Amino acid sequence: MINLDALKNAAAEWREAKPFPHFYVDDFFELNIAEQLEAEIPDFDSNVWHEYGNAIEVKKVCNNWNVFPGVTYSVFSYLNSSEFVSLLSRTLFGDDILSSDFGLNGGGWHIHSKGGKLN
Repeated sequence: MINLDALKNAAAEWREAKPFPHFYVDDFFELNIAEQLEAEIPDFDSNVWHEYGNAIEVKKVCNNWNVFPGVTYSVFSYLNSSEFVSLLSRTLFGDDILSSDFGLNGGGWHIHSKGGKLN
């Protein structure tokens, strides 16, 4: 589902990254999974979106597990699994200190139009 080697390589020196500790992962998802996820994202005008329009957020989001199609549901489930969260925690910190967020608080789908703000 995900490219573990790319994740581990990208995270190897995240603490030393400038101007602040960070990393990004090229090709995080296997190509077929990425294409399926893209196909499952609803249209911008779909009624599944919750809209934010304030000084720091101009976007649409959906964190409702009940509307996610199969691949999206499986991916979010895996990314919140103890297996993946533990792997990420050990890769970054050497210990299991991260926790999953099954409520997708700040997670799920996010979409915005030109001029949007992500917070």
